Amino acid sequence: MNAPTTNPGGQARAAAPNCPENGPAPGRAPRSLGRLLHTRLLVWLALLGLCILAFAGTFTYLGREADFERQSALLTATLARYLEEHVDNAALSLARLASALPTSPSAARVAEELGR
Repeated sequence: MNAPTTNPGGQARAAAPNCPENGPAPGRAPRSLGRLLHTRLLVWLALLGLCILAFAGTFTYLGREADFERQSALLTATLARYLEEHVDNAALSLARLASALPTSPSAARVAEELGR
């Protein structure tokens, strides 16, 4: 089984360590073309998947950010209207109180109007 390899002339020759006839180098499994193509295809598909995932994530993030800005603008406008109405109502109440009081009211009259 361990007979030396011979060339066509019948002379013995030394075995080359990386020659495919001698099998794989120690510690290294042989790689077939199909396995190599399969591995490269998987690597390229994984890279393609990562790129698609990055693009989808970016567009999702941008869409959510735009929605958040829109909702924030609507909420701000609603709060501004609420505050304006509150200030207007307070100003109206003060104007009514001022018109109900005489020009030089007594302290009791002011307390009575404020209580009302």
